[in-house]
Amino acid sequence: MSGNISIATYVKFSLMAITSMMFGSQLVHNQYKPLDDLEDYVEKEMEKLKAAKELKV
Repeated sequence: MSGNISIATYVKFSLMAITSMMFGSQLVHNQYKPLDDLEDYVEKEMEKLKAAKELKV
């Protein structure tokens, strides 16, 4: 391994890094709730597409 690090230390560090990234993303997701109004955004975009399609014709 690079830097004279044992494979066990490397694996422990990698697992802790992945765990902290997952915990952090879940924490942000629970705080800001980015998908609560997804249906509204999708509906607005569908209406925009329909309006653009009507203008083309």
